[in-house]
Amino acid sequence: CLQVFDFVVALICMLGYMSSASDISHWLRYKIASHEGVSASTVHLNPTSISLILISTSCLILAFKAYCIGMVWDCHRYLLLTNRHGLLTGLPLSAIHRFP
Repeated sequence: CLQVFDFVVALICMLGYMSSASDISHWLRYKIASHEGVSASTVHLNPTSISLILISTSCLILAFKAYCIGMVWDCHRYLLLTNRHGLLTGLPLSAIHRFP
C-alpha cells in the first residue's frame, strides 16, 4: 500500500515538473551561466530537448517503481497461496526465508 502511495506521489510530481518545464530551462540556463562565468543570454538550451530528457527520466523512474510494486505484489500473493495450502505452517521463520 505504501509503494502504491509513493508511485502516485511520484506521478503527481512528474506532472508538476512537466507543467514547469520552461522554468527548469531558465533555471538551468542561469545555473550554467553562473558556473561558466558567461551571461545568461549567450547560453542556448533547447527547451524541447530538456523536456524530452525530463519526460524520459521520469518515465524510467515510474516504470521501475511500477516493476517493484508488481514484484512485491507477486511475492505477497505467492506467500499467501503457499500458506493457504499448508506448506509454510510449522516452519520456523528462518526456513521461510530459504523457501523457493
